[in-house]
Amino acid sequence: MKLVFLLEEQSMKYFLDGLLPRILPEEIQFVTIPHEGKSDLQKSLTAKLQGGNEPDVRFVVVQDQDSNDCRELKEKLLELCIYITGAIQKI
Repeated sequence: MKLVFLLEEQSMKYFLDGLLPRILPEEIQFVTIPHEGKSDLQKSLTAKLQGGNEPDVRFVVVQDQDSNDCRELKEKLLELCIYITGAIQKI
């Protein structure tokens, strides 16, 4: 399996690049892709999710909640991902 982390900012990439090798099993590969803020991340979702048709690839979207309600933000991102892909696994 391969995990693709779509990140809001570079600092999260530094964090996950240090953490993930310690907690993920060796057979799980990962890629961390930073963006230049929320707008850049959300704009890139279409291309990234539609282009990610490799078998056994899962996407993880990481975005700060800031002053947003975390449930509303998660629902908005989920709806965007469903719209783009037509289907999604809800975790």
